[in-house]
Amino acid sequence: MSDQLECPGLRRQNPFAAVPRATSKAASMIAVSLGLALGIAASPSLAQPSPPEADQPVVYEGHPSALEPSPQQPQADKANNEPAPAQEVFPGSSTAVPLDEKVTEQAPAGIAAPTAPSPANSAKAARPFTVATWSGAYGQALKTAVVDRFRADVTGQVEVVERTRTNLAEFSAATGGLGFDALEVSAAEADAGCKSGRLVKLDSLAALSSDADGDFLEGGLKPCGIGAFAWSQVVVFNPGAFDNQQPSTLADVFDIKRYPGKRALIRNPRFLLEMALLADGAAPGEVYELLINADGRKRAFRKLATLFGHIHWAENSTAALDAMAQGKATIAQTFSGKAFFAAARGAPLEIIWDGQIYEMTYWAISNDSPRKKQAEAFIKFATEPKQLAAVAQRIPYGPVRKSAVALTKRHVTVGIKLDRFLPTAAGNMQRALAKDDAWWSQNETALKAEFDAWLSDLETAILPTRKPGREG
Repeated sequence: MSDQLECPGLRRQNPFAAVPRATSKAASMIAVSLGLALGIAASPSLAQPSPPEADQPVVYEGHPSALEPSPQQPQADKANNEPAPAQEVFPGSSTAVPLDEKVTEQAPAGIAAPTAPSPANSAKAARPFTVATWSGAYGQALKTAVVDRFRADVTGQVEVVERTRTNLAEFSAATGGLGFDALEVSAAEADAGCKSGRLVKLDSLAALSSDADGDFLEGGLKPCGIGAFAWSQVVVFNPGAFDNQQPSTLADVFDIKRYPGKRALIRNPRFLLEMALLADGAAPGEVYELLINADGRKRAFRKLATLFGHIHWAENSTAALDAMAQGKATIAQTFSGKAFFAAARGAPLEIIWDGQIYEMTYWAISNDSPRKKQAEAFIKFATEPKQLAAVAQRIPYGPVRKSAVALTKRHVTVGIKLDRFLPTAAGNMQRALAKDDAWWSQNETALKAEFDAWLSDLETAILPTRKPGREG
């Protein structure tokens, strides 16, 4: 069967055929240098930004920009006479391997050991143990709750390199190649890096504690990556806008009669088309198979069209939240972490977890690392439930280990109970959809063109007097 169905340029999930795209000379040079890219071409569709809250202020104890409770923030926890937030939920771990411990790896029988290291390997050996993680508030939380503690447990230096809002090829080029030992990657990067051999294949369960089996969420363990956190695209609403009953499902979001008001939606097919199908009753497991064929896409567009005349289009999730805060909408599409930041500052909002679309981040080890033993020890430490909970208590992304979710109680600075903000809390995952990065990397260009054409036609036919792109 051909991988191209119904819509020119739209491709089935398997096999993974690349969508042709124009690339700049610089991008082409990066893509050719596979040592800079873990086998991932420098394609805009594979660009993996840092977590969506990277532009938010840092939130961790002792930092001048740590959040303070807003005067408008309900003090429900105090009203219930619940105790103040406890101190950090764990002591330091003793699982780390000292960084200055010499690790000798035996050459297999019949294979002579190299007589002298190459200059490149010597340079790698001379640098400190290096961890590459996402930037922004999440990166700061991880540094405080994991890296600093790991550093305190070992003898030696740990250097942190922050991943910025670029894809891995661009990041590697900017840092002079894969000059790090342990790194955080997206699901697509973990798969591509494993296929190309640029990431170490991990015996995931052996690398972790004996109770790890069954503790990770589905998809949390990959051949070359061990899951850490999930963040998600969700819909939020202003509870004050609905007197008698409040929306609780994606189907309610599309019910204008029962839940009136504008919907602040992001003008992009990614997430929006999945949400439309989920709201129309599609099961999470069939969403991407529906979107690959013309009838499935028509179904999604038809569902979106029921909101037309009640949409406030936003350029991004921050603008959507702003629209709701300004009274331009009663419901908004955003990221779960951004919803937390808004609520912590006193914004009246509730999250609809039905149909959340989540993404995971994974820890991996560069195959070029001369410190694979230490990198494995670091990943084991970073993915222990106590460490995962400590990060989530600073920025409420969802730990991918169930035992870590149970330890994540309150934000360490503002004391807000976090169960209503964690994507991976059991009650929030009942109809969750795992975003398929590989699927979007193949199909985004075609779907974006189809979405733009559909929206233009609809605006022209239904709202000819309104300025396109502002209200729908």
